[in-house]
Amino acid sequence: MRMPALLALLAGFAAGCLHRGDVIYTSFGPADPAGDTRIVQAWEKSRVKTVGSDDVDALGRPASRSYQTLRKLTDAERRSVVVLVDTLPEGIESSESGLRSTGPHVVLGKFSIRYKDEREKTEVLDDIRLLAIAAGANMALISWTGGSQESASGVAGVTIRYDLSKFDSSKLQSGKIPSI
Repeated sequence: MRMPALLALLAGFAAGCLHRGDVIYTSFGPADPAGDTRIVQAWEKSRVKTVGSDDVDALGRPASRSYQTLRKLTDAERRSVVVLVDTLPEGIESSESGLRSTGPHVVLGKFSIRYKDEREKTEVLDDIRLLAIAAGANMALISWTGGSQESASGVAGVTIRYDLSKFDSSKLQSGKIPSI
C-alpha cells in the first residue's frame, strides 16, 4: 500500500480543481456530470446559503461569495460517516494508478471544498460528512488544504461506501503528510 500515491492523487486533484469553484464532486466510473451536479446541489441545499454580489470574474462567475449554514448536522449524521485524515483503512489500497478496494468496499468519487476564509475544522468535517451522505458514502479519506491547527481553508478527498462491520481502527495505514 503506497500512501504517497494517495497523497499525490489528492494533491493533484486539489491543485487542478480548486480554481473552478467552491465545491466540486466527481464520481468514479462512467462520466455522470448531471449526477455529480445533483450531489453538489444536495450538499448546497442542505448546508449553505450562497450570498453573491453583482460582481463577476473573467469567466462570468460571481466574484464574491459568502456562506451561511442553513442547518447543523444531527449526531446520527455525524456518526454515520467516518472521516480519515491522510490515512487508508484496511481493504483500500493506494498505488501509482489510484485507489482500489480489496474487499466489499466501493470507492465512489473525489471532491474538493474551498472556502473564501478559513473555517474551523469541526465545521469543515460537517461539510465533508454532508457531502459524503449526498454521494451515498459512509467514509471519506481527506487531506486538509491550507489553514492552521484549528482551521482549514479547504479540503480534498475521496468518498467510499465502506463495510463498517470490517472497519478496524488498529489497522489504519498512515504516512507523512506533504503540504498540498
